[in-house]
Amino acid sequence: MSFQSLSRVIFSFHPVLDKTADSQGARSSRKVQDYAFQLNGQNYPAQRVKAAFGTTDENASEAVAEIRASTRQSGDFTQSNGISLADYKREAPNGIDLQGKAFYELDLEGLRATSEDSVYSGLYTVGGTTSLSIAMSGDGGEQRTLNVWGQYQGSLQLDTTQSNIFTYSV
Repeated sequence: MSFQSLSRVIFSFHPVLDKTADSQGARSSRKVQDYAFQLNGQNYPAQRVKAAFGTTDENASEAVAEIRASTRQSGDFTQSNGISLADYKREAPNGIDLQGKAFYELDLEGLRATSEDSVYSGLYTVGGTTSLSIAMSGDGGEQRTLNVWGQYQGSLQLDTTQSNIFTYSV
């Protein structure tokens, strides 16, 4: 991902074989233990976001808190969470899971770009090496496709000194 202002990264695991099941549900947790976005080998956030979906240790609160912070719902208590822990951690027992609702999100918008155009918030990733670092606590069972989305802000500038040309950069 190469952007001047990467605001958030969202990822989830979707069914491979049954594309019709990829709708409101059908996302498995894949037993994600912790995750972070990496730029040039440095974790964002510095403290990896933790999740636990083991048989004795179950905790999705930090992952859900990161989602709510990223979508600006952390201070709005009228927005309830419609995902139960059972639905969030569900794995596909037979290859098709129509109930799993797990997805993961990282808020990078609070970070200030270090370029001269720092009016935009987000992580400046132009020219950097980016990756998504995910640790899992066990085998997820069925084959899944990892989908990753990046939300960014673009910059539209008008050169009024010479040619009056708009320049759009991401």
